[in-house]
This record gives sequence, C-alpha cells and structure tokens, in this order.
Amino acid sequence: MRIVRNPILMLLTIALTALSQLAVAFDADRGKDHPLLSRYPGSKILKQVAVDFDEYELVLSAPTLQEASFASVKKQTLEGKLTKTSYDIPASASLLAAYRSYEQALTSAGFQVLFQCKHLACGSTSFWSDRVLYTAGSKDRQFYLAAKRGDEQAATYVALHISQNGEGGFIHAQLDILEQQAMATGLIQADTRTTVSSLDSALKATGKASVYDLYFDTGKAELKADSKPALDAIAQILKTQTGLKLYVVGHTDTVGALAQNSELSQKRANTVVDALVKQYGIAKDRLSAHGVGPLAPVASNADEAGRSRNRRVELVRAP
Repeated sequence: MRIVRNPILMLLTIALTALSQLAVAFDADRGKDHPLLSRYPGSKILKQVAVDFDEYELVLSAPTLQEASFASVKKQTLEGKLTKTSYDIPASASLLAAYRSYEQALTSAGFQVLFQCKHLACGSTSFWSDRVLYTAGSKDRQFYLAAKRGDEQAATYVALHISQNGEGGFIHAQLDILEQQAMATGLIQADTRTTVSSLDSALKATGKASVYDLYFDTGKAELKADSKPALDAIAQILKTQTGLKLYVVGHTDTVGALAQNSELSQKRANTVVDALVKQYGIAKDRLSAHGVGPLAPVASNADEAGRSRNRRVELVRAP
C-alpha cells in the first residue's frame, strides 16, 4: 500500500521537534536544580544566579500592602554559598499544589519553617518584585516560606516565593538557597615581610608590631638563616630611633602542652634579643624578652590558617 505523506505536516512536525529541543537546551543553559531540591514537574528555569560566597537577607515577616519597604520587615542577614533560581511552573498545576509540594519536601528533609504567609498577608507585588529574579505574579495570589536546617554555624536556609499571574495564568517560583559557610581565605596574598616602614607604622598606630618572618624549626628556638631581613629591619629602626625600647614577646599556637609552649616562646624571644645585641650591637637594656605561649592569640587555633597567624614574635613599645 502506498503511503502519502503531507509535506506541510512533515515540516510542521520537524519544526515543532526542533523548537522542543531548543527549549530544553535553552533551559539547560540557564542553570540546573540545586542538589537539595528538585523542580516541580514540568517546570523550566527562567534564570539562575549562583555564587560561592555572598550576603543574603532572609525575609522573616511581610510588609502591609501600604508598606512596600524592605526596611520595614524583619530579616536575618546571612553569609555563605548562595543559589537563586527562578522557575516557570506550568499553568496546568495549581498554585497551592506547587507550594504544598515544596513545603512537604522541605519539612520531610528536616527543615524548620521560620515564617510563612499567603496571598494578601504576604504584602504587595512591588515588595516581592525587588526580591526575585523574574518579576511576575499578583499580590492576591502568592505564597512565601522561609525555612532552616542545621545548627547556627553550618545551617542551610531556604526562601521560597510562589505567585500566579492572574487566575489560570502561569506560576512563577523563586527559590533561594543559602548554605552558611565561611569565606575561603588566602585568595589574595599580602606582603608580610618586615620592613622599617611597616614596623614604624605599627608601633606608632598600636604600640606593637607583629613579626612573622623570624623563622624557627618546629619545637626549636634557633633562628633560621632566612630570618636575617627581619632582624636587619628591627635593628635599623632601633638604631634610627635611639630612644626606642622594646618588649620582644614570643607567641605560639595551641599545639602541644601549655608549659612547653610557654617555655619555647620564652626561648625564642631570648634568641631574638641575643641576635640583636650580639650581631647588631643594640644595647641590651633597650630589649626585654618575654614568652606567653598560646595565651594571646590573634586568630582561631582551630585550623592551620589561624595557627600560622598565632605563631609570631611581637615587638611592643616599652616605657
């Protein structure tokens, strides 16, 4: 039997297939679902912004219709990894079904609802238009939910706003997820080499100067050869400012016993004073060595970045 093909129908089918594939690709280009929550079935991503570290103000109350000001609402300022995703949900779904689906998923995952509202109780369209990536919806057809999971140090926060553009119109969902965490450190390097200028500025500003380039082997009090530039700078400022007297104070981190660290810090301070007196001819009565071990930290000893800041020699202006 001979099959007669309609060329117009064939072209239309090809075009619709191409448009469907393009729509899928276009959606994929705009972002992907956060691992925490999948999208409502049939939804498309309209826009997404994801940053490793940013500030986010979580809305915990809603303004009245007369007060569309963000300053008037209760909010919590958070910092961490932020992902903001804007979805277009099919109009065939109901606004309530979409909202309840997200609400149930969050509570099932152990989230605690901090605040929620619906419809006119959530405030005006103009208020929420400043909070979402894609402005849509009506002030009388909306839901909002703020939720949290985890402790204060490593919590995950979710803000969800869903609105509908008129009865039977498309549904827009804004899903913001903030994973609380500290910013990565060490991204920008500062020159910590000791110079006469840096010593002079610090001593004048605060009466003390931290020196990080006096080097010792772990657990030892002998100065290493690459400590010479820092010693040169310290000696030079003492020779230039003949009335300057200094306490030379050794500091350690908390690794090891307190008594051992206190003794080690004292020995290291003694070594620095001896080097300045014997190698540079600085009068001994202008220098006084002290060791405080880990008792005066300038950073947390919980990680190596903090411990490295605590291991230092401080020069403190003496009377």
